[in-house]
Amino acid sequence: MKRLFQANPLLKYGLLIIIVIIWYSFLFQPMLNSIEENRIKAQRLENRLKRLSSTLKGTKNLDKRLADARKRLERRKRQTIPGASHQIVTSNLQDLLLKKAADAGLDVVTYKTSSKKKWRNYALAVVNLTVKSDTNKLVQYLKSLADTRKALRIRSINIVTVRGRNPHIRVRMDVEALYMEGVKSS
Repeated sequence: MKRLFQANPLLKYGLLIIIVIIWYSFLFQPMLNSIEENRIKAQRLENRLKRLSSTLKGTKNLDKRLADARKRLERRKRQTIPGASHQIVTSNLQDLLLKKAADAGLDVVTYKTSSKKKWRNYALAVVNLTVKSDTNKLVQYLKSLADTRKALRIRSINIVTVRGRNPHIRVRMDVEALYMEGVKSS
């Protein structure tokens, strides 16, 4: 066989070329394909790692933000009129208004609860109140309502001046309080 290769150099080079082709086809090319696939997988994993890192940065202060949200919720709960249902909230609003009227020295003529109203998908407790007073007592009453720091508003106010033997003002007002179902206030 040695003589065959020595006698015919073309056979020697042909066999060498065949061995290189077999080596390239069965060993080198699959290895290159495997390297390319691994490079693509590595790139995908790097991209995923970058996305996860950015997500992690976004959630880093999650505990602090959650604590801040809980504080805001507690503050909002303290601002609402207490009660587990609409009727209880309305009754508590009425009690608050009557107590503040008595503290300010107003004479309550009439009071009644009104039907349930809505504001931005939240229920409102509504109380209609008519009082008899003078201007200073009315200002004191309105200031005491503002100082309660409750989520209520005077929807309408109608002031009539009564003259005669006993001059006074008669004030009719509709007061609304925010009520959020499922939120128990303190």
